[in-house]
Amino acid sequence: MNTNRARAATLAAAVLSTALLSAACGGSSTTSSKASTPAVTADGVTVNTGLLAFDPKTVNVKKGQTVTWVGGDNITHVLVEGDYKVGGDNLRTEQTDDKAFNLKLTKKGQQVSHTYSTTGTFTYYCTIHHGMNGTVVVS
Repeated sequence: MNTNRARAATLAAAVLSTALLSAACGGSSTTSSKASTPAVTADGVTVNTGLLAFDPKTVNVKKGQTVTWVGGDNITHVLVEGDYKVGGDNLRTEQTDDKAFNLKLTKKGQQVSHTYSTTGTFTYYCTIHHGMNGTVVVS
């Protein structure tokens, strides 16, 4: 019986390691055709950063509202606003920081925010992880 438990524990550890490695490399074990709905308040919306992605990837706010990013993991993310190009692998191949903000998340649950004072479509990204790209549409 102890041998069966040891095998089960080894198999569980291997599955978990594979899932974590896949997530760290930008892979995913599941796909969803439905985007998350952001938490919306009178002041703005919340975007989660977890598994090396912004959730949701695109949010809509009104002029004067705030977007708050919440750390969903204990991985450092540095968020900046700017233009970027994405390759066929969905990773950024080029990026230009427009210096509107530079926000750093370092731990799960930490929050950083930016208030949008002009209308338009604004793209942002994590400077560390080339697959983390998002959009804020301000009306």
